[in-house]
Amino acid sequence: MGSRPIPALPRDLAASALVLGVASSAWFAWGSAGAPTLRPWFLAGIAAGVALAVVAVLLRRRLQGAGSHRGPHRAAVQRTYHRTLFAEVALIIAGNVVLNLTGRPEYVICWTYAVMSAHFLPLARLYRISALRLTALGGIVIAIGAVGLGTTTTVSPIAVTGGVGALVLLVSGAAQLRLTRVASAQTDV
Repeated sequence: MGSRPIPALPRDLAASALVLGVASSAWFAWGSAGAPTLRPWFLAGIAAGVALAVVAVLLRRRLQGAGSHRGPHRAAVQRTYHRTLFAEVALIIAGNVVLNLTGRPEYVICWTYAVMSAHFLPLARLYRISALRLTALGGIVIAIGAVGLGTTTTVSPIAVTGGVGALVLLVSGAAQLRLTRVASAQTDV
């Protein structure tokens, strides 16, 4: 009989929901450039992302206890987080430079989204938020699909990545907000 996995800390879940809310708003904004006729839908998505972020901030402020960045293993958590963030930024910049130099700037959004999604994999383990693995894998599939659509059809890879990708981030953030409430109720018992 194996031991049960250690659950995510409520403050980490709320922080993740906050980040995903803000990120979804940014991706909806970027995606709207690829589909001007759908701009009202993208604006609604931006508003939903902001609302998610606000609710996450308010909930996080009410939570007791520390998150991983303030816990007993904070040095290791911060080291892993900073390495992951550095690798993400370096890969995004390198890929964006290559895509722009090769005359394919419409795929910058796909590359950026794929790298951002991949960076959720080590963070899922670090913060024990298994839902981030699904967010990462879904994001990578979306970015690859957007490239495929962009190269074989007239569909904008910007609109697909920004719209569908932002929706995945929004849904994941909302799910983590729900998990925050469940986890905090369990720790209050």
